[in-house]
Amino acid sequence: MKKLAILPILLFVACATATPPPAPAPAAPADCHPGLAIVNASLWNQSAAEYDAAALSAWNGARRAVEAGLAQNDTRPAAVILDADETTLDNTEFEARMVHMGKTYDSAEWSKWIAEANARAVPGSVEFLQWAASRGVTPFYITNRKADEEAGTTENLRKLGFPLKADSVLVRGERPEWAGRDKSPRRDWVASRYRVLAVVGDDLNDFVNTQGASASQRDALVAANAEKWGTTWFVIPNAIYGSWEDVITGEGSPCEKLQRKIEALR
Repeated sequence: MKKLAILPILLFVACATATPPPAPAPAAPADCHPGLAIVNASLWNQSAAEYDAAALSAWNGARRAVEAGLAQNDTRPAAVILDADETTLDNTEFEARMVHMGKTYDSAEWSKWIAEANARAVPGSVEFLQWAASRGVTPFYITNRKADEEAGTTENLRKLGFPLKADSVLVRGERPEWAGRDKSPRRDWVASRYRVLAVVGDDLNDFVNTQGASASQRDALVAANAEKWGTTWFVIPNAIYGSWEDVITGEGSPCEKLQRKIEALR
């Protein structure tokens, strides 16, 4: 009887001293609505004065970079490199459609949106580029929109008053060596013909190639180019989407990706 009396005590001590299991990660809502993942960021772009202020800050910095570059004794033709989506073209109307459809992205709807050529201009972008063109600086819009989407893209830029030349819009797949998402070959093509005074984009890939890079490698690329940020490289804020997401979410359904974002919060 004494041995049996000791057993509950031992069980109590073992349970009291065991390491508790980790708390489960917060779960995505059971009725997952993927479009909600982009609501706040899309609404901020459309509605917040702070977004306009941030965009204008980048364009004003790019203007100073161009002025400094033009003041140098260099006779080579000058250029600026821009991304299209969320850098010069504001696609938040498309994002709003996705939210109402319960999605974050739809390739068929995206192609329709491009063909409509109705994106708005990112604040300050048209004014900056018209000013740069008036100083003899050629803009190059390097976008990962595809070759069959170039016409709609060019029409959208034209309607908004962006300065354009024959080869201003450099799309993915326009040449065999431009088939990939890496924009480096297109940036190199421009740099071989012009002195690039400023680069403006909303994604790290608009400045350096991060294909397959981990989060720490992306951080290292930013640090390695520290002297360029705000001097010749300028970032337009975009929390709606971007290559940073893929590092966190990987492949999967929109709801699975949303769950991974929740789990990544710290």
